[in-house]
Amino acid sequence: MKDIARPDVKPAFAERNVPVVLATDENFLPYLKVAVNSAIANAPGSNLDILVLCAGIPEEAIRTFVAGYAEVGRASVRFVDISEELEASGLSDYKQTDRLPLSSCYRLLLPRVLPAYGKVVYIDVDVAVCRDLGELYATDVGDSYFAAAKDVVCNTHPEYVSWAAKWGFAEWEDYVNAGVLVMNLDRFRREPVFDRLKEIVFEAAKWNCDQDALNFVCKGGIAPLDPRWNVQLGDYCLEKQISLTGDEMWIAHYTAGRKPWTYPARRYSHLWWRHVDASDVSRLWQQAWGETSVSPDGETPKLSVVMPVWNAARYLSEALASVLVQKDAPALEVICVDDGSTDDSAAIAAFWQARDSRLKVIRQENQGPGAARNVGMDAARGDYLLFLDADDRLSSGAALRAACEQAVSDDLDILFADGAVIAENGKTESQDVFLDDRLPPTERVFAPDALGIGLYMLTPMWPHATLFRRAFLADNDLRFPSLPQSEGFPMVQLAVTLARRIGCLRQTLFEHRTGVAASRASAKDVAPLVFAEAESLFRRSLAARGLLARFAPAADVAFLRHLDRNLRSVNRFSDFRAIATYCAEKFPALALRGDEVDVPAYAQAFKTVSDVVSAVDDVDALADAFAAIRDDRCRVLTAWHDTCVAQLKKEKLALWKRLKAAAQRKADLGDRAQALATKQAELWRQKMAAVKSKGDLWKRLKAKEAERRRLAELVQRLTKAVE
Repeated sequence: MKDIARPDVKPAFAERNVPVVLATDENFLPYLKVAVNSAIANAPGSNLDILVLCAGIPEEAIRTFVAGYAEVGRASVRFVDISEELEASGLSDYKQTDRLPLSSCYRLLLPRVLPAYGKVVYIDVDVAVCRDLGELYATDVGDSYFAAAKDVVCNTHPEYVSWAAKWGFAEWEDYVNAGVLVMNLDRFRREPVFDRLKEIVFEAAKWNCDQDALNFVCKGGIAPLDPRWNVQLGDYCLEKQISLTGDEMWIAHYTAGRKPWTYPARRYSHLWWRHVDASDVSRLWQQAWGETSVSPDGETPKLSVVMPVWNAARYLSEALASVLVQKDAPALEVICVDDGSTDDSAAIAAFWQARDSRLKVIRQENQGPGAARNVGMDAARGDYLLFLDADDRLSSGAALRAACEQAVSDDLDILFADGAVIAENGKTESQDVFLDDRLPPTERVFAPDALGIGLYMLTPMWPHATLFRRAFLADNDLRFPSLPQSEGFPMVQLAVTLARRIGCLRQTLFEHRTGVAASRASAKDVAPLVFAEAESLFRRSLAARGLLARFAPAADVAFLRHLDRNLRSVNRFSDFRAIATYCAEKFPALALRGDEVDVPAYAQAFKTVSDVVSAVDDVDALADAFAAIRDDRCRVLTAWHDTCVAQLKKEKLALWKRLKAAAQRKADLGDRAQALATKQAELWRQKMAAVKSKGDLWKRLKAKEAERRRLAELVQRLTKAVE
């Protein structure tokens, strides 16, 4: 390869120069801008020498881009056109794909293109920088080719592994992601490996292109990099990545799957969107949502969605998008009450508010979820209210519109819908678990007495997946108590007691996320007896309205379920013992017994509580009861795990059958192709025989024609002789 050095490219700053290299084509310029903005915004102590490798981008587009940074004194942005270098190196022959464009290979030319630099930071375009890149540049790479963070999830496809082995690579525990590198260009120049890198690149297009090449060729010469410098946020690896680095990320790398600019609701997308230029936001937003893009709605809302928010930055965008970006949604408003968040929740809410006038954001000092919901209720204008936590989401589809239409057409005070449970990572764990189909009466609209003793067992009595007529709540002065948790059920149970028109929608409207560390609802051990205070508030409210005697049996049934649920939710024995002592105090006062209540799930709850009460004075027996309940929880989880495994095996078997059928079809096609080839050969033989036969016939015809002419001449001579 001929000399392709670019001696004209030299460090931009005499002091604290931090060379940062990116590579792009014209299509990625808007996203390049965000990466550059984020790097500059988070580098107060460094002079960023930003070099953008490109090829064939129009000069006007480059001038416009660079002009945006002309006034930034601590950053220099320059484009380096390497079109000639691509031709000279042969990389221009690389057959690019949408997933792996040619620009992904530009970094391989850095040792030759930038002779004035001994070490550079390289970052992909699909990143949001959250820390000073000067600290990354200071990474000691020693005599390694480069420093990089491990790839969180490696491809284990047998064909891929076999292909890598062909190149002598099998060290998958050391395989790194090439999206963030600290490159030792001196080492690359001292031990040239470009030709071998290129050889692998051209064959690796099916897999990971230059990332594979760098791993295979440079193995043994790669220094470790703190994983926080390359937090890989692809859907395929997010769960494992977050378990490794938590929410601390110095560079957010949106690998594979949906990018922030194609799906702003994805987790951690706010880290990217906060660096979008104000002039670009509307265009990128419209580009992301397409026909379903959110837009201002001037109608008086029929539905108000009230969302209390406390340190929910990880999920808030997804929760808001689940409401605002629904197709065919009714006229609605979203009231987001930030309850003194200390993370990025306020910034995320403000960002969405700037995009959609239907979102109203209210901020207050931390007072708890009940107080936040009350503030949202006071600000609401819709005919109906729906409460949604910031770490949950509404289901996609037509359920929201169907719920509103049913509530309005049936003139309901309350409409209960069904719900699902999703894991912390957003995967569905169970469907249709919020509405007990065995309890609602056959009537489409019913009153509380129609449910009898099972009144408060119809749903978990959370405020979620439920539409409340706003006027009904106001007329009855129904408010949420100021409790750290369990604040929902006393309000909902009282509302159900007072409602005169109740309906059910057997569709999944709401998806509840479990396993959220920051969620108050997940922190039962913080205040194990707070549910008892909530129960006391509910019974006092019934008594104040003269309804306690009438609804005491139903309240006892629900209370038993609350006891059982809280016994099962705590993780410390001391808290379990506190609840058990409370059970022993309250259980004898319950008027009902296990065999007297024909309500699903009651009998098991009765047995659990009665067993705990009988063991409350014996520490060893109580410890055994605690262990049994925890074992039961493990069995439930194991059963769910086994169900998932069985489903995966079923899907794997179905896929195997499809692959086998496809292989058979391929074999059949091969046989048909062989038969066709044989037939074609036979036809060709017949054609050649026919040609030969035609030739022979033609010779015979020519001979006969010659004989005919000879005879004609003889007849002619004989005729003349006779004359």
